[in-house]
Amino acid sequence: MALDLEEWQKGASKMLKAELLDNDCSYKELSRKLERIGVKYDYRALANRINRGTFSAAFLLQCLVALGVRRLDVPEALIYHFKEQQ
Repeated sequence: MALDLEEWQKGASKMLKAELLDNDCSYKELSRKLERIGVKYDYRALANRINRGTFSAAFLLQCLVALGVRRLDVPEALIYHFKEQQ
């Protein structure tokens, strides 16, 4: 059974939150880092957007670049879900 959109959004949210934790970065600090690359978001708006998981691929890339992420791992839970379907 395929994942629905909401499950994909939760996965994206968890992935970005994990990167924030790995980089010891708060929403306020992410807001500052994004501003350094020319992207302005209020930290409260960032928190809401990330927690909902309703963000674009462009937003995800902006955050990853601002955090200095060079590699990204797909969450094991998503990979496991699709291996079970095969």
